[in-house]
Amino acid sequence: MPETLTSRQAQALSTQQKIYDVGYELLKSVPIDKIKIQDIIKACGISTGAFYHYYASKEMLFVHLMHDQIRSNEEFLCRMDASAASKIRLYLLRRFTIAEQRGLLFERNVQQFRMTEEYRKGRREAIGGRPIQHGMYNLISEILQRGMEVGELSPDIDVPMVGQTITYIIST
Repeated sequence: MPETLTSRQAQALSTQQKIYDVGYELLKSVPIDKIKIQDIIKACGISTGAFYHYYASKEMLFVHLMHDQIRSNEEFLCRMDASAASKIRLYLLRRFTIAEQRGLLFERNVQQFRMTEEYRKGRREAIGGRPIQHGMYNLISEILQRGMEVGELSPDIDVPMVGQTITYIIST
């Protein structure tokens, strides 16, 4: 039987989700170097302490946003019942559709943030040192390898190179 949340637990989840949603929306509309914690807490109607209760910094919020998107991408690929080539094609279509919906500023912000030390440090803290894209690379490589084994894809594919390229393109 599912455990019922107390009102305090429900409020905590609501506050954390609100911070997450506001961070996401700000990435779509404000250059990343202009986003301030004050903008987030004002939009959420929370205190500075409440923000820091859930996230150590705005960078950690952004790391969690990216990590969740990558996890969603991995789940999408795992659930899909299709040939290797179709999986990759459908996945790339999904990724570019999402990028179009988010907008150019969001994509630029993500790419700019991925180049920072805060991202690398936060990524290590958030997931225990495992690179966020590592699981996605393994999944893409496995799809490519299976496709080659069953004759759906050319046996001449350089799996590490193609896997890295696709992972880089879709890892945000």
